[in-house]
Amino acid sequence: MPESTLHLVLRLRGGGWGLVIYIPDGKQLTISCPAENYPISKIYNFVASTYPQIPMRAISLQNKTSILDPKKTLKDYQITPANYEIYALIPDYFFSSQGILKLMKTAGYW
Repeated sequence: MPESTLHLVLRLRGGGWGLVIYIPDGKQLTISCPAENYPISKIYNFVASTYPQIPMRAISLQNKTSILDPKKTLKDYQITPANYEIYALIPDYFFSSQGILKLMKTAGYW
């Protein structure tokens, strides 16, 4: 995906850049101006605070090549202004009440 105009202008002016996190429900979250040593754990915390109904253990983040380890930084995965997309891998049943009910019934909680 090409760099957005806003990110390009900020980069050319010497400003910061942001990470785009794609969520399975179709939303996009943005974290502005992370440094190259920005911890991956903060990205996990950001997604978890945006979706408090989803347990942290159900959230998995990945870039185009691998699952992101919360103990590492953006630099470890070579995430740069030209490569700033992260995908949240969250089970679909967290975005549908019907799916949660099915899960609860299957698990014996119903």
